[in-house]
Amino acid sequence: MATSPPSPKPFIVRVTLRFIYINVFISILVAFTVGRLARVLLIDRPSPQWQEDQLNEESASLPTPLLLDGKEVPITEYTAKHFDTSKSAHTVSKYLQNGVEHTELDMSEAEPVCSNSDTETKCSRGLSPTPSVTSSTDSIEDEEEEHLPAGQHLLIDIRNVSSQFLNSELRLAQAMIDVVNLSKLTLLSYHCHSLIPMGVSCVGVLLESHVSFHTWPKEGVITLDLFTCGSGELVPVLPIIERLFAVPMSPEELIGNEKDSLPYLVWSHKLRGFRNRESENYLSTELGRDMLGDLTYTVKEKLASTQTKYQHIDIYNRMHPTESDYSLYLRSLSNDGSYYSKNPALYGLDRTVYLDGVSQSTLHGLEAYHEALVHPAMFAHYEPKRVAIIGGGECATLREVLKHNTITNVKMIEIDEEMVEVSRKALPEWSDCSDIVGSAAWCGDDERADIYYEDAMAWFNNRFSEESKIDSEEYREDPFDILIMDALDPQDNVPFADVLYNNENFLRTLYNALSKDGIIVLQLGRAPTAKSPAEDFSRDSRRDMLTKSLGKIGFKSIHTYEEAHCGFEEPWTYLIAMKDKENRALWYRTIAEKSYDIYERILKTESGEPALKFVDSITMNSYLLPTKGHETVYCRKDPMPDSCAISLKQKNVVDVPISNFEVKNSTIGEYGGRGVFTKIDIKKGTSLARDEQSVVVEILPYTLSVMEYLKEAVDSDDDEIFNIDDVLNYVYGYGWSTAKFGLRGYNVDSGYLTFCNHGCQGSYNVETSSDRVHQRRHGKITEQNAQPSQFGEMFSRDIFDPFFDRHLDQEGSNYLFASKDLKAGSEVFDNYVTMVEEEDQWFPYVQYLKQICSGDALGEIAKIESN
Repeated sequence: MATSPPSPKPFIVRVTLRFIYINVFISILVAFTVGRLARVLLIDRPSPQWQEDQLNEESASLPTPLLLDGKEVPITEYTAKHFDTSKSAHTVSKYLQNGVEHTELDMSEAEPVCSNSDTETKCSRGLSPTPSVTSSTDSIEDEEEEHLPAGQHLLIDIRNVSSQFLNSELRLAQAMIDVVNLSKLTLLSYHCHSLIPMGVSCVGVLLESHVSFHTWPKEGVITLDLFTCGSGELVPVLPIIERLFAVPMSPEELIGNEKDSLPYLVWSHKLRGFRNRESENYLSTELGRDMLGDLTYTVKEKLASTQTKYQHIDIYNRMHPTESDYSLYLRSLSNDGSYYSKNPALYGLDRTVYLDGVSQSTLHGLEAYHEALVHPAMFAHYEPKRVAIIGGGECATLREVLKHNTITNVKMIEIDEEMVEVSRKALPEWSDCSDIVGSAAWCGDDERADIYYEDAMAWFNNRFSEESKIDSEEYREDPFDILIMDALDPQDNVPFADVLYNNENFLRTLYNALSKDGIIVLQLGRAPTAKSPAEDFSRDSRRDMLTKSLGKIGFKSIHTYEEAHCGFEEPWTYLIAMKDKENRALWYRTIAEKSYDIYERILKTESGEPALKFVDSITMNSYLLPTKGHETVYCRKDPMPDSCAISLKQKNVVDVPISNFEVKNSTIGEYGGRGVFTKIDIKKGTSLARDEQSVVVEILPYTLSVMEYLKEAVDSDDDEIFNIDDVLNYVYGYGWSTAKFGLRGYNVDSGYLTFCNHGCQGSYNVETSSDRVHQRRHGKITEQNAQPSQFGEMFSRDIFDPFFDRHLDQEGSNYLFASKDLKAGSEVFDNYVTMVEEEDQWFPYVQYLKQICSGDALGEIAKIESN
């Protein structure tokens, strides 16, 4: 038996205690040496001599926060907390000294920003309700004033700044102190770090909050932020910050960088914290929220900012990177012969006008907004001579009116004279009439224009209200053909909007101010969308009240339309109301007719360029029908309007195809002509050949007038000339008149159903959707019981009905539905009583039907065929 090999003896290493001590010591020594070398070489390497000298100099001379003359040192407790500053080349903290007065700084351009009279609460209040800046002399507020947890934050980024300036702790600290002093703030203390290899960070504690910045000298960039919780505004401080911190690069720094050398600033102003509605001001609206608060704008340049007696006006040049390229804008300013320099208007800055913080118009949307406001209404009138403009302080609306050669007088009633003067200086493009032949350099100087700096409501009430002083010479005024309201939007959350749009007495005064065929047009703010609620249950309740009031007052035709190119974030809504229904026919003219009117009426220009930059006949044709958004919102009313409800019910109705009908001699009698008969049983409520009815021959009012003119002018015995009598006989005999376009036109069925006869004495067995409404409202009306006064009952509809106006073609199709069960072989009878929509023609036509039914007269077709 084999034996296992002997087990190996364990391997034992013996070391002395001395050996262990020596190895530990050597390891520690090596680690320390490597770490020290790394710090010396990578972190603590000697700075350049110029930097050492500069740091030594600055450490001895950094400025101390100084108290402005007339201010008291606030009661504060200074505390400090120290951090690891190993990565700083130099650190320093400075504190406001008691009893130190500042006398060297030029305070001539000081901008008061924040009151600090309440030293115990530090931040005494939020934004003041007015945009005025609080001064140091009137900053003492009532102690019972509400102290709000609110403030303002100014964020600024500047590039192309001198690297020497950005690496100078002394110069940067002095600039920070100067900004604080010129802004009439109080700097309690500040703390700065000069970083390795370069860069400076500083934080200053203000009595009102804080100021801070950080620099990147190599990239020429500095970022700053200033936060205050006082009432004064920070936007006026921007020029001070730009002047003190946007230091241009020196000639040495410009080498190789000449094309992009000027300091360039982007900034954002934001409201912070929480404030009640009473403490809000215009900076909490569109101006502050959408423009000043957006840091991505490439350019935000203030051209004007002023508080007039009536409103705050702000005008800004602006450029957003999503809309234009800043480098191309700079290229367009050069004279390098490039496409950009030859077409600078295509790459220029946009300009926006704000009133009380709400945008009114933009340079890029100038023509779209004002041409869409003015010209559709002007061309809906035969010959507008006298026009009144309510508001319109920019004078752009006035400019568009003066382009019409029919104008004899335009009166612009604008309450704010200062608005006109500011616009004339800062918005020259808005009111430039120099290119219009026969006009003036400034539109207000045109001999046809009169500008009144008065309250428009009082001006019209004194002349056209029921209690007006119209009999006195002072207030005597002829009515106007066109009224244009270019005032604030009904969506604006201000009390005066109610005065304008919820005031039926004032609207009636405007109605009285119009001639018998006068027109009023208004801009109504942002357009609704398919997701908007009914206007009477939304912020647009004033708009809903307006349309109701206009119809109640007596306007015969009301239309709404939109324009999406006005320079606003959303499409804009306009509304036009007409006193005479005939103007509706001008509204619905064809593109060719409108093109001819533009050619005939619009004045020529000195430059030869078209006077209308945006609107033409095709554009105006797009305004004819309301948008889907307006239709949808209208149909969301509670209760749902009849026109919408009927259409909804028709969607699920069973339809009988035209193949189930035939045409043969009518059962009416000898002169009954042809009739339509059903081949199958049809249940009540079933629609009859809807596809067939959707195709009609439509004769528009002006087409019909031309045809009737030719009938009188052309010799019908001349066989070589087209005999239009046959066409008109077909239209009169088989068609029905319609006034949906304002004047008489005709529709004729294009298929079998055109031969449907009239059911005398109420024997009709089919009806249209509109017949259903008439009967539900007013009962069954036939040729036997009709009275002249019933016309309004027969054809009544809401004056403002976006659904009806959007579906005029379907309404013209006059879809038929079985009003009772029909047996196979029975004749289909219609009710001709509703076939005439002209008030002066309706009752005579009904009497004519009565004579036909009694056998005392022949129908139009019977007359023709009997001859």
